[in-house]
Amino acid sequence: DREFHATLVRQIEEQTDKARDIVRTLLEFSRTGKFQKQQLNLNEVAGSAIRLLRSEIPSEMSIELDIPADLMVWMDKQRMQQVFLNLIKNAVDACGSHGKIWITAREFYSEGHKEVEILVSDNGPGIPPQDLEKIFDPFFTSKDVGKGSGLGLFIVHDIIESHGGTITVDSRLDEGTTFIIWLPGETTAA
Repeated sequence: DREFHATLVRQIEEQTDKARDIVRTLLEFSRTGKFQKQQLNLNEVAGSAIRLLRSEIPSEMSIELDIPADLMVWMDKQRMQQVFLNLIKNAVDACGSHGKIWITAREFYSEGHKEVEILVSDNGPGIPPQDLEKIFDPFFTSKDVGKGSGLGLFIVHDIIESHGGTITVDSRLDEGTTFIIWLPGETTAA
């Protein structure tokens, strides 16, 4: 049956592309060395993280990316990509197969300085109030044993601080969670 074989070949090609993307990511992370900021397109960095996780995102789940196509930010590409990977993966884990994730960003001027605000939101169950103060602590996890190391948000926090920014969280039970990242909108790499 030619149609059945064609379907199998398409599935093999899709899975091969996913495997290629995963290997690329692993190679990029293994080469991560010195912290190196450069002016990069934030939309492209976030979009790249989504593509890398596509095989782990349930097909019924929706991810909306609303970042201006021309928003440039001084950042270390691999480290900021890791921020998006960790936050998206956590949102996927929290929401289950039918959730929704929004990634938005905007730039604005505050007291004469350009700043960038990035929001990563989901419509999952939210974070219990007693856990909110601990989520950026190393080795803290609310996941089952063997499901998480408790280092993801700790690393995210460290990366954002190394960029001169801050990260906070707003969460409401049964409504969802939003991680709010503020980065300086520098005009030079210094």
